[in-house]
Amino acid sequence: MVEFIDTHKANNRFDYLLIFYISLLVFGMYGGAFQPIRIFIVLFAPGTLLFFLKDRTIRAKYLYEIITFIIWIYYACITLVWVIDISSGLKEITYLLINFIGVLLFIRLSSQANNPIKTIIRGWLIFIVITLPIAITELLYDKHLSMAILDADSTIGGI
Repeated sequence: MVEFIDTHKANNRFDYLLIFYISLLVFGMYGGAFQPIRIFIVLFAPGTLLFFLKDRTIRAKYLYEIITFIIWIYYACITLVWVIDISSGLKEITYLLINFIGVLLFIRLSSQANNPIKTIIRGWLIFIVITLPIAITELLYDKHLSMAILDADSTIGGI
């Protein structure tokens, strides 16, 4: 059955948070461990985890994803046994956990938003509008952001 978007519903705070969340992707790799999107996820992690713990229907609806995340984190912890640099391994597990919570945060915001489809489209449009001039400038003038230059030096064998 086709569901129609109710165009008369006003956006609530979750709509705006979802737009902001998607728009944070503009910053890319800037910030290193303290990327703006990671900070946003960490700030909303307690509320997101409580949301999934309290709402049985949402938890049941996304049970396979949650189980997959738990197995993946468990496997990542097991790999610490044979990893060469344990501190890097712990850092990567932390990033993995934050990214998984980010997926759950996206689910939470979109399930609590009044107009989730429109909101996601708006968020991506804002992202494109902000990044398109940067991309065109990089292509036309061969002037790249500092992060792109740093990443270019880390390639192996010119790949």
